[in-house]
Amino acid sequence: MKFSINIAKLLDVLVVLLIILSTQSVYYVSISPDFHILQLTNIVLAVRVFYSLPGIAKHFKSSLLLGLTFWGMYLGLFYYVSANGSSGFVQRFILFPLMLMLYLWLYLKEGKLKELLAIYTKIISIIAGLSLFFWLFGSILGVMPSSGSMRIYWGADRFITSYFGLYFQWQNDAEFMGHVFFRNIGIFAEAPMYSLHLSIAFLIDFFILGQKSKKKILLYAITILTSYSVTGILLMIMSLSMNVFFDSFYQFLKNRKLNVVILLLPFLVLAVLLLGSNLLGSKLTSASGSSRMEDYVIGFKAWKYHPLFGSGYGNMTLVNSLKSRVRYARSATGFTNSPTTILAEGGLYFIMLYIYAFWHFINKAINKVDKNLFIFGTMWLYLFLTTTFEHSTLMIAFLVFAVVDRMADLKRTKNSHKMRIK
Repeated sequence: MKFSINIAKLLDVLVVLLIILSTQSVYYVSISPDFHILQLTNIVLAVRVFYSLPGIAKHFKSSLLLGLTFWGMYLGLFYYVSANGSSGFVQRFILFPLMLMLYLWLYLKEGKLKELLAIYTKIISIIAGLSLFFWLFGSILGVMPSSGSMRIYWGADRFITSYFGLYFQWQNDAEFMGHVFFRNIGIFAEAPMYSLHLSIAFLIDFFILGQKSKKKILLYAITILTSYSVTGILLMIMSLSMNVFFDSFYQFLKNRKLNVVILLLPFLVLAVLLLGSNLLGSKLTSASGSSRMEDYVIGFKAWKYHPLFGSGYGNMTLVNSLKSRVRYARSATGFTNSPTTILAEGGLYFIMLYIYAFWHFINKAINKVDKNLFIFGTMWLYLFLTTTFEHSTLMIAFLVFAVVDRMADLKRTKNSHKMRIK
């Protein structure tokens, strides 16, 4: 019996896993020990790129060179003006994305990009299954003892409970029917960060990969509910509602016949709005909700002091000076949303990269009349507006793919134009 290892596939799994771990996992924010997750991500990605050099060279085009040059110059200028001296910025926004661009280009040209996305959703599904087990028998029923603790920095220096390094707990602030219980955070720094990954995995499975298994959707829905994240709950409600509406409207245009969904649409919209308003209202009246609202105001005020390049990458001094005492007590550093963090730190120059990525995908979806891509792009925008992951490798991967996809589109357009001339 022969046993062989596909090195490329193994490296792919490691790259995707490390991108997940470097996006707000407890291993990324751990103080003791320091796992150096970002550095590991870059090392493994470099090995993967080196392993694929023959394929990259084969598919290397001038459009890819244009993308690499654009990214290097754009972020290089920002580094010089607003992030000079930050080695973290170089690792995160220059080394990682330039290597990732080569990596994604290869998979895009070989038509295997969905394989990478499938790896992400499989890993998140495994994490979800494990977390539900430990959450129920450990955090809720208490029949499974914890195995130790880990020291992390997330808003404050804190020790969190570990279950064999596969599940963690510390957020004991979820309330249901008068009972307070632990929120399911999986292996992430807090429940909203776990919900972020679950939401993105759901969007990829349902709208990009077309994996509409009821069991998979139920797994995501139940896990998001146990995380007690309003953002994730609203995302599933909105995205599935949009999907039903677009499908029904398409059938109406195609058959010229009214269907039940079209007839009940006003009532369905009203029901979704009322449910969303109720969930959002309860969230905003909480301490966490008030902090979220204050952060939008603070970020905008900080941005007005330095509108073009911001107050500096990673510089929260101005932001912290504008916080109220209550907000500062909740978290001395950090924000609860992505756009105002970027505006405060990097101004209009830095946020234009993010705006471009969202514009690219949503505009492409509209031009191609691609319902799934439109929902995927708008829901990612919703997560961007409500969750803090602006500097994460997952968000940077989204930005990089927008550039790579645009370069590929330019190449296809150029080739199509040549064919028409001939």
